[in-house]
Amino acid sequence: MKFGILNPWALLILGGIIVSAFFYGLHIGNSRLESYQLAVKAVGQAQEERTLQRIKDDKRIKKEADDAHKIKHDKLVAYNRALAAKLRKDAGGSVLPPAPAGTASPERATFDRAELDRALREFTAETAELLGEGDKAIIGLDAARAWAKEQEKTK
Repeated sequence: MKFGILNPWALLILGGIIVSAFFYGLHIGNSRLESYQLAVKAVGQAQEERTLQRIKDDKRIKKEADDAHKIKHDKLVAYNRALAAKLRKDAGGSVLPPAPAGTASPERATFDRAELDRALREFTAETAELLGEGDKAIIGLDAARAWAKEQEKTK
């Protein structure tokens, strides 16, 4: 009795089909792998471009915030210096109240009026400088807040 499956030609054809199916599977798997690698590469390049654009935007935002801060800071420093200089000079009269009428010596009343006046002028000028330092800090914080808001917008 002859079995058709044991026929050498049938076995050869069956072996050829199996080998062909194996190589076809390898080909399909390789094609899928290549397409996956291309997709991953494309996504990576797109992310790289977004990252570079984000860095560029962040640098621009920082430069704008720094420039705005510098302008405000320089104006404030000039204003504070002018104010301190004005307060150190005669600021349009004495800082002290006028001496009471009928005082024997209106320039001296238990203190050296000129020295006290100079000391009070110096005090007010230095107080103005101290307030100016606080204003500088406020400008710096405002610049940092503006920069942070811009950062949030770009996210």
